[in-house]
Amino acid sequence: MSPKRPLSYPTWQCVIKYINSNTRILISQHCPELRQLEKSIPLKVRLCNFRCEQAIFLNDSVYRVGIITQYHDENYIITDDIQYYNNNGGETHDVDKYGFPVAPWYFRMGNDDDLQKRKKKIQKRIKTLKKQLPDSANSLENAVKDLKHLNDIIFRRDLQSENLEPPFTHYLQLSITPNSLFAKYAKDNIPSLTNGTTRTERLIYKQPLENAQKYLIDKLFGGRSHILTGRMSVSYDDHHFPMGSLLRVQNLTIQSRLFVRYQDKIESVLDYKNYPLERLSLCGEELDHPIVETAQKIQFTGLPSGFPVIRHGNVEFSGYFDLTTSVQQFVRHVLDTKKDVGVCYAFICWADRKETELIEQIKETHAEQVKLVVKTKNNTFSSCVVLQLTETSDLFVYWTRGIIKIEVLPSGSPVPSESD
Repeated sequence: MSPKRPLSYPTWQCVIKYINSNTRILISQHCPELRQLEKSIPLKVRLCNFRCEQAIFLNDSVYRVGIITQYHDENYIITDDIQYYNNNGGETHDVDKYGFPVAPWYFRMGNDDDLQKRKKKIQKRIKTLKKQLPDSANSLENAVKDLKHLNDIIFRRDLQSENLEPPFTHYLQLSITPNSLFAKYAKDNIPSLTNGTTRTERLIYKQPLENAQKYLIDKLFGGRSHILTGRMSVSYDDHHFPMGSLLRVQNLTIQSRLFVRYQDKIESVLDYKNYPLERLSLCGEELDHPIVETAQKIQFTGLPSGFPVIRHGNVEFSGYFDLTTSVQQFVRHVLDTKKDVGVCYAFICWADRKETELIEQIKETHAEQVKLVVKTKNNTFSSCVVLQLTETSDLFVYWTRGIIKIEVLPSGSPVPSESD
């Protein structure tokens, strides 16, 4: 047999390209000689939002940074809320020495007198519920939990007021969980690809949690030539996009009203000019930005503030709105502005709708421009009306698969089929 030889550089280029994403990163961290090569090959990610307070879904694994509480006495009975965070990756916001949130949104539950009054009230309720057993079993269990939680808060408050050491230590924890374990909580959105157990690493909690979260994002994704992402959402200010990397995203969701806050960040990392978005989801208003112009399709939740004026030619509207009024208004807009051949608009209304009646109303409203009416009894394609738009183009209004579509096609084009 021939002696074993290490893989050549060209071979590594091929192997890394098709190897599991998490294995790639692990090899890169443990083998500096291959780090530059590994980062030069595009990394494929199904979903990643790069938010500091969220877990990172890297294909078959979930990375999470959080703060856990470890009591010095193993027999100490901790409250359910602390146990929950310890079992699920830890707190995702900073806490003080005694476990109280330090975020500006945190409000104290009241002064000491308020807490004692609340404690007496719960104790009184527990006595009443015990007399009503067994019918009050569930309520009694919840009341006991509430009292236990409140006693813990009072205990930590007392320690804080006297500047005493708490009976626990906070740790910064990184957990890596296979999707097969995490999927039981979100099985519809996260494919189960691997089996295994959660791996964890811990450090004494001495720095802001956000620093650790940003460090993890940069460690996993920073310095890469391209990151190919299936879906990404941008809606808050706590995004930390990886330094030195370019993102090529297929489906991007943006909160329109907040876009100006993170516009510079998006433009610095999103390679939308060379790799146009397949779908851009918006809410509130249409953006006047090249990222919208280059997207292949726009999806609106609800109707934008400027409706029916829409610059993009391939748009889908979905949500709760008056379908009849909206479609009638948009048909009139298309007829007045003489939209170009190829534009297509879809309306998906989640409220009660009567598509066939709507098609009939459009036919009656624009009777002078009607060129063709098609009716079938097919459940997936029921009716269509064709209106003359220009000498060379027609406006097709039809519904298929529960979606009303408004489309401009060359004159004489056949009615779009269900597969279209």
